[in-house]
Amino acid sequence: MRRPERHAPGLRAFREARRAVNRLGDAAGRGIRTVATAPLRRPPAAARHRTTPGSTPGMTPEQLAKMTPAAHAAVITRTDYGPDLHDVRVVPAAEELHRPPPEGVTVRWIHVDRVDDPAALAGLAKRYGLHPLAMEDVVHTNQRSKAEIFDSDDPENLRLFLVARMVRLREAAGEAHTPDGPEHAAVLSEQVSFFLGPRVLITFTEEPGDVWDQVRTRISRKKSRLRQNGAPFLLYALLDAIADAVFPVLEHHAERIEAIEDRIYTDPDEHVIGVVHDLKRELVHTRRELAPMRDMLRNLGEIDPELIDETTRLFLRDVHDHAVQAMEALEVHRESASGLADTWMNAMSTRMNEVMKVLTVIASLFIPASFFAGVFGMNFAQLPLSDSPYGFWIFVFLCGGSMLGLLGWFRWKRWI
Repeated sequence: MRRPERHAPGLRAFREARRAVNRLGDAAGRGIRTVATAPLRRPPAAARHRTTPGSTPGMTPEQLAKMTPAAHAAVITRTDYGPDLHDVRVVPAAEELHRPPPEGVTVRWIHVDRVDDPAALAGLAKRYGLHPLAMEDVVHTNQRSKAEIFDSDDPENLRLFLVARMVRLREAAGEAHTPDGPEHAAVLSEQVSFFLGPRVLITFTEEPGDVWDQVRTRISRKKSRLRQNGAPFLLYALLDAIADAVFPVLEHHAERIEAIEDRIYTDPDEHVIGVVHDLKRELVHTRRELAPMRDMLRNLGEIDPELIDETTRLFLRDVHDHAVQAMEALEVHRESASGLADTWMNAMSTRMNEVMKVLTVIASLFIPASFFAGVFGMNFAQLPLSDSPYGFWIFVFLCGGSMLGLLGWFRWKRWI
C-alpha cells in the first residue's frame, strides 16, 4: 500500500495526517500491529434512535406491533432444559411460546437475535407481561448497563430487567476485518437486554451473533452446573461470558499501544500523533461501555433474594471482580496512551535537536574558511601571497586545515 506523502509541520499537515491514519494505509505500510484505529462499531443508527421529546414513555405490545417491519425477521431460539432434559428449537413465531414447557423443564431460555422485528417483540411482551418502559429500552439500543425491578401481581410476569453492553473483537464475532472506516472497526459493541423470571430468561441482541457458544455447550452436558440450577444461574453464565469477552479487547489495545510506542522510537513523524489520538478516543469509548456494567454487576450482588438466590449472587460477585479487573486494566491503557503523546513530543524535539546540531556543526566548520576568504578578498594593493604561484594552494590548505582542526576539537569535546 502506498505511503501517504509527508507534509510540513503545521495544522494542514496534521489534518492530512489524520485523514491518512483513518484510512489505515499508513499504519499498515509501516508495520503497526493494529487491526483498526476507528471507534467502537455499533449497529446502524436506525436501531439506536431516541424517542421524540415529549412523547409518551414506554412501548406497549400494540405500539410494538405498529413498528416498521424489518428487512429480516428475528430468529427466536427456545432452549428448554432440566436435570434430565435438553431441547433446543427455533420457534417460527412468538405465539408458539404460549404453550407451557414440558414436564421436567426447569429453565426456558428464549433468545431473540434482533430488536427490529415488531411481531416477535409484541408477541413476547404480551405473553410474559414485559413492562412497556423496559421494552422501550430494548428497542432504543443506546442505553447504559443497568438493572431494574418492576412490580407485578402476576407471578408469570418477568420482573427483573437488565441491560448490558457486549464488547468484543470482530474476529471473535466471526467477521472478516476490512479497514474501510468506522463501520468496519475491529471492536464491536452492542446492547444486550435480559428479562428474568422464576423459570424463564429472555435475551435480546441487536444483531445475530454473540459470545455464548460455550454456555450453550455447557447446557448440552447433562452433568453441568447449569443443568442443576435455575434461570438466575443461566443469567450469571451469560453475563460472565460477556465480561470475559472484554479481555481480548484489552489485549488488542495493549498490542496497539506497544506497536505505536515502537514506531515513535523508530520513526516519530507527524502521522503518529493522529494514531495516538484515535487510540485515546477508542479507549474512552470502551470505558464508557464498561463502567456502567461494573456498577450494574455490583448492584446485582445485593438484589432481592426472591429474584436471585444466594448461590447465584456468589457467582455474580465473581463476575463483578472480572469487571473491576477489566476496568483497572483499561485505566492503565488510558494512562499509557496519554503518555504516548508526550513521548511523541519528546521524540520529535530530540529529532529536531539532532537536525539543528548537524546544521550547526556544518556552519561552524565553514567559519574559518569564510574568515580567510574575507581577508584575502580585501582590495589592498599588497596582500600576503598575492604574487606567489602557490598562494591559492596555501589558501586551500589553511581553510582545509582549520576545518579539520575544528572537527577534531568537536570530537575531543564529544559534541559530535
